[in-house]
Amino acid sequence: MIALFTQLPLAQGLTGNQQQALFWLAILLAVVILGGAAILLIRNKFLSKDEDEQPAGFTLSDLRELRDSGEMSNEEYEAARAKMIAKVKQSLEADTEKKRKQNERE
Repeated sequence: MIALFTQLPLAQGLTGNQQQALFWLAILLAVVILGGAAILLIRNKFLSKDEDEQPAGFTLSDLRELRDSGEMSNEEYEAARAKMIAKVKQSLEADTEKKRKQNERE
């Protein structure tokens, strides 16, 4: 492998030790670049939101479509809508409480 490297124009005119040092420097540079790319990919994988994550339950527009298509009665629609709104309110209240507690600590 080093023999092939010594044939490059960049390595011409260098002593054997200099060619060997240049070869290992190139190897080290390649390892650093590939390692950095691997770290970035892994970091982005863990920091990005999971794209496979599906929203829990139905949206209001999904419920409306079910009602309008006749797959759900008006009573079922209203009950599901009320449950969904209650869950959203509960989630918002929990978030607000969490932020309030964080602000108190600061």
